[in-house]
Amino acid sequence: MGLRVELKKWNKEAQRSKPNTTHGKKMVPANYINTTIQDYINTAERLFLAYTELPTLKRFKNDFNIAVNRGRKRDDTLGVLSLYNQFLSEEGTAKQWADGIYTPFYTLQIKLSDYDSNALITDIDIKWIEGLQNYIVQECKLANNTANKQIGKLIQFLIWCNRNGYNVNESVLTYRPTLKEIKKTVIFLTWEEVMRVYYTEMPSKILTEVKDVFLLSCFTSLRHSDLLNLQPEDIKEDHIEIVTIKTLDPLRIELNDYSRNILDKYDN
Repeated sequence: MGLRVELKKWNKEAQRSKPNTTHGKKMVPANYINTTIQDYINTAERLFLAYTELPTLKRFKNDFNIAVNRGRKRDDTLGVLSLYNQFLSEEGTAKQWADGIYTPFYTLQIKLSDYDSNALITDIDIKWIEGLQNYIVQECKLANNTANKQIGKLIQFLIWCNRNGYNVNESVLTYRPTLKEIKKTVIFLTWEEVMRVYYTEMPSKILTEVKDVFLLSCFTSLRHSDLLNLQPEDIKEDHIEIVTIKTLDPLRIELNDYSRNILDKYDN
């Protein structure tokens, strides 16, 4: 990672620098070192979430190095993959993207690497985009809905490039994917089915906890990621106050008898 720490200031068990320490002649603070380590871990996890099959070690190393902008040539300033990584870093930081927002962008990054790893930003025109679109559908065997979303994110990246002064073919900025989409069937539980789950006795403690988390999601409409992030201070007497991870929206959610009973089962 290009960072050095002093051994006596390193926590071997936690694999992190000890808090409130500085390292080396440049007095690099522990917070910077630990944050960088966590960024690498998060990048690795996001990459794995984006794969549809287990990658080879060589493939993963290559994708990881691209994701952290390591090992790129200095003259590759107009390379699509290099700019895309810059886009993820700057746009993600500026807009405070949650992990769930990064994941589909990392999925697209892998597709771009597979389709044309040497492409320059000036190579991208309508024909190039349509070729990528066909690759996603025909070679990757993904649905039209998914391909349309991926191309939409590519256009978002290209608009960012244009806004930052890179020479982008203007015809692609207004391109919209037109693959015919199949409307998804919305699957949901009826109130009677939720109650069947609520009153069903589970054979173990762990399954009871899983059931309670699922039901709490039903009764509060919280995403799973927000439930995992829920803190004792978020839970008030008759409601929950939380800022969502995906959209950063502040929410006030009223507690009903069922959600209150579930929360009361657990001590913080």
